[in-house]
Amino acid sequence: MPLTGSSKYWTVKVNAVRVGGSNYNSDNTPAGWRLTSSVAYLETATSLLYVPKSFFPTLIVQILGGNYYTVSEGFYWSTCDLSKYQMLFIAMGQYYFVI
Repeated sequence: MPLTGSSKYWTVKVNAVRVGGSNYNSDNTPAGWRLTSSVAYLETATSLLYVPKSFFPTLIVQILGGNYYTVSEGFYWSTCDLSKYQMLFIAMGQYYFVI
């Protein structure tokens, strides 16, 4: 994927984000919200996920699906039981990543 901007981070363009994998477009790609001006900062030394503040409430409700979480110092914490969460698809370039 080509890097964008001149940031000190590895920055790539985000095309779409989708929570859950049950709905697909006609070309078999996950259906998602179009985010034409969003970027992702790629960092290999952390497990944190940063998203725009205005988008976060929608995203966290979709991912957690009503499960309990705690907010502490600006971070959201929840159980590590992956069976309780929806998958997060992120489209960058021609690639789809699943978290």
